Amino acid sequence: MAILPRLIPPKLAISLIFSVILIAIFPAFGILGFFRSLLILTPAVWTLLTFLMYSIKFIAIMSLGIVAILVYADIAFPWVMRKFSEIFMRIRLENDEL
Repeated sequence: MAILPRLIPPKLAISLIFSVILIAIFPAFGILGFFRSLLILTPAVWTLLTFLMYSIKFIAIMSLGIVAILVYADIAFPWVMRKFSEIFMRIRLENDEL
């Protein structure tokens, strides 16, 4: 249930759209910070064991990062589109405001 009035002025609609975008972007920075904390440094000396360990960690971390981004996009994008449609349905357009 929305708490917006039945009709809203265009300036308020623009402000609401920007606030929806900002709210949707904040979790992406959290995902980015978590992903950056997982990145591993390349070993100084390469042996077969360090190569295997680095490769396994790199593949696991990249897979986790891609899955996190896909899940976030699948949740955030439909939510943003739904909020946009709710805002656009309530815009009050009059001839003098165009």
